[in-house]
Amino acid sequence: MKKAINLRGDDPEMEFAAAMITWRSPDTDHRDHLRKAVAGSKIDSLLEQNLAVNFGSQTMADVLANTPIQASNK
Repeated sequence: MKKAINLRGDDPEMEFAAAMITWRSPDTDHRDHLRKAVAGSKIDSLLEQNLAVNFGSQTMADVLANTPIQASNK
């Protein structure tokens, strides 16, 4: 996934996919991907809809606040 994101450059849809894949990740990758997806959703209505469907009625601030941050083992 990281390689695909690097090849595509700044792509909020790829960041959304990475956020979904890394949901239970033991490092901060999930939070970083989710922030980039949220930022990109302002110009992408389909991405905005996908975020709303997957995170329910929570605001993105709530989602980010409730995303666990765990120490990275890298």
